[in-house]
Amino acid sequence: MTKRVITLLVLFATVTLTTIFIAVPVGVGFFNFSDIAVVFAGLFIAHFIKEGDWGNMIAAFLVAGLGAATADIVIGYGMFAPMTLIAKGLEASMAYLSYNKKGIKHLLLLLTGGLLMVATYFIGEAFFLKDIGGMEMAIGEVFPTNTIQLFGGIIGGRILFLVASKIIKKESN
Repeated sequence: MTKRVITLLVLFATVTLTTIFIAVPVGVGFFNFSDIAVVFAGLFIAHFIKEGDWGNMIAAFLVAGLGAATADIVIGYGMFAPMTLIAKGLEASMAYLSYNKKGIKHLLLLLTGGLLMVATYFIGEAFFLKDIGGMEMAIGEVFPTNTIQLFGGIIGGRILFLVASKIIKKESN
């Protein structure tokens, strides 16, 4: 296996396990720290894998989206897996795109990724889960829970990436 494939598999496992082991039930869904791993994965792929932009952005989408969707299925929230694939995939893609940007552009791309995540869950719950609460559930559950995850993901994912980058740089010297 190549270093790229191994790195992507480790990031997939990181997203999956972070989602599984740090999950707190909230309404019909759950609060978790996967967004930290999702943002971290997007930034990490952009920094450490130097093989083509579109392929790596797609890799970030798949690593985060499939990792978090797999966790949804494993812990019994399979109805959320399609939404999660899209939500976390978009969030990681925006983190990937933010990597080479500076200042406000970097933060705006990270924020856009988080807002896409919140919007995906809101639309998904409001329209596709209308049998179990729909719009009322989406308003009462998605905005507070996922907004906390949005900002936690941006802050935690960036911090984790900065720490990991320094450790890897130090180890490679």
